[in-house]
Amino acid sequence: MELVRTPLREQGQLRKRGLLWLLGIVGGWLVAILVLESQDADRRLLAWFWNGKEWFLAKDFPWTWLYAYGTIPGLLLTIFAFVAWYACLQRPEWHRWRGYWLVIGLSIVLAAGVIVNGLLKEYSGRPRPRQIVEFNGPWPYKPVLAAGIPGRGQSFPCGHCTMGFVFVTGMVFWRPFRKLALAMLGFGLGYGTLISAGRIVQGGHFLSDTFSSLGVLLCTMVVLYHFVLPPPLLENRPVKLSRRFGMQVIGGLLLVIAVMIVLFLTRRPFYESHQHEITIPEVVESLLIQSNLAQEHIQLDYANQGEVRIFLEARGFAVPDSRHHLEIRKTRTANRLTLEFQVRTEGVFSELGQTLLLTIPVAFRNKTRLLDREGIE
Repeated sequence: MELVRTPLREQGQLRKRGLLWLLGIVGGWLVAILVLESQDADRRLLAWFWNGKEWFLAKDFPWTWLYAYGTIPGLLLTIFAFVAWYACLQRPEWHRWRGYWLVIGLSIVLAAGVIVNGLLKEYSGRPRPRQIVEFNGPWPYKPVLAAGIPGRGQSFPCGHCTMGFVFVTGMVFWRPFRKLALAMLGFGLGYGTLISAGRIVQGGHFLSDTFSSLGVLLCTMVVLYHFVLPPPLLENRPVKLSRRFGMQVIGGLLLVIAVMIVLFLTRRPFYESHQHEITIPEVVESLLIQSNLAQEHIQLDYANQGEVRIFLEARGFAVPDSRHHLEIRKTRTANRLTLEFQVRTEGVFSELGQTLLLTIPVAFRNKTRLLDREGIE
C-alpha cells in the first residue's frame, strides 16, 4: 500500500486531542474507582442480589440468555468491520471509509481479545464476587488497585461487558457521519450496561469490573484513532494494492497469531487452593502425616484448636483446562491417626509451585511425624 505524506500539522492536532482524551478517560476511571472503594460500593451493591445462600436472580431470564448469547452482536460487528475494511480497499469510491472500519475492528480485537481476556483477567488476580468470603467463597476481597495473585480469580475486567460495549467504537464516525456515530454510541452504552447488569446479578463481576471494560475499550480506540491509524488522515490518500503487500499482511498476521497462541498455551497463569478441616478423635495420641510432595513443600504449624487445618496452594503456568487435585486419606491404628495427602495434576504445566500448610493442635507438637514422598522424616 503506497500512501502520500500526511500534513504534520493536522497529525499533531490529532495527537494532542488524543492525549487529552486518554487523560480524561484514565482520570475519570481513577476517580470513579477511588469513590467506589471509599464507600465499599462494590460489595454493598452485590449484597442486594445475595440472599445468604445463592444469587437469587442468576438463573432468571434475560440474564442467562445474555450470558450465553450476549457476545454474539459484538462478534458480528467485529467480522463486519474487517469485511467492510476489505471492501473499502477494493472500491475506490469507498476508500475514505477504510480507516474507520479498520480502527473499529482492531479496537475490538485488541481490547476484548488481547488486553481484557488475554492479559488483565489472567494477571490481575481479582476473585469474582462469588469467590470471596463475604459470599461463601474461599478467597478475600481484592480492591481494584491492590496487587493480586495471577490466576486467583478472573474478575477484572469483565469480558462479556467489553463485548457488550464494543458498539461505542462507532464514535470514530463522529466527523464524517455523526448520526451513525450517535446511534452506535447510544446502542453500545445501553447494550453494554444491560450485559453489565446481568454479570452483577449473577455474582460474576463487580461494578468496577464492568465500567473498567468500557475504559479499556475507549483507551484502545483513542490510541488507534489518534496515534496509530488516524482515519481522517487516510481519507484522501490514494490506495495502491500489490501482491507483495498482501503477502506481507498475511505473513504478519500469521506470525502474530502464532506468537499469541504459544504465549496463551504456555504462559497462562494457574492458581488453585484447597482448604479442609479434619477433627481428631479423643482417643488419638499421635499423628503420622504422609504426602507425595517433597518435604520442602510442606509446612507444619501449631495452634490452640481441636482439628487439623489443611491449606494447599498451587500456582504457576499451565495450558487451559489443566486441573489440580488433593486427595486425603485417613486411617487409624490403635491410638495413632495417619493422614495421607496425595496431590495430582491433569494437563500440562510449564511451571508449578505448591505449598502444603498443615496447622495442627498444639497438644500434638511433639507427637507428630512427617514423611514425604521419599519416606524421609
